[in-house]
Amino acid sequence: MQGAPHKSDEELFAAMGGGRRSASLAFSELYDRHAPRLFAYCCSILKDDELARDVFQESLAKLYEMARQGESVHHVPALLLRIARNRCLNEVQKRKRSRAVPLADQQFPSHDRPYEQTEFLSLIETALEMLPDDCREAFILKEFAGLGYREVGQVTGVSLTAARSRIFRARRALREILAPYINDLLA
Repeated sequence: MQGAPHKSDEELFAAMGGGRRSASLAFSELYDRHAPRLFAYCCSILKDDELARDVFQESLAKLYEMARQGESVHHVPALLLRIARNRCLNEVQKRKRSRAVPLADQQFPSHDRPYEQTEFLSLIETALEMLPDDCREAFILKEFAGLGYREVGQVTGVSLTAARSRIFRARRALREILAPYINDLLA
């Protein structure tokens, strides 16, 4: 929304309930702000780019529909992730097996040797797959989607304490799983 003062997510959400032009501009701004993290979340949970794209688009459409119906929202990113989470969980239940999505699209510090970076990303991906679903989801929301502990709890429907515990357990398990590989790299 060029030339306009910076609006909060909640103001943009409310503007999506207005006329077509203001709704379109507000939606576009919200999309620019939240699409990368939302899509990365869908990919991390579904492990299928095409399916993730579908769920991503459905989630954005649901957000738009809610705004057009005049619903009020207190935290747009949490609502978007909650919508996407519910849709992802429905898809996971529908599909027993899915192929892995490489984490290569995630931004990690670059290494001098691309082969080592690719190998390390593969190790991280494998380690994430070894985590229990609840811990993996909480970790992805915290570390890849950038949510705070309270927001992770809201999105996953658990208390702040449970969210912190899941993230702690995920980090501890990842350290244990990756320790031998990291030690080899440092040796």
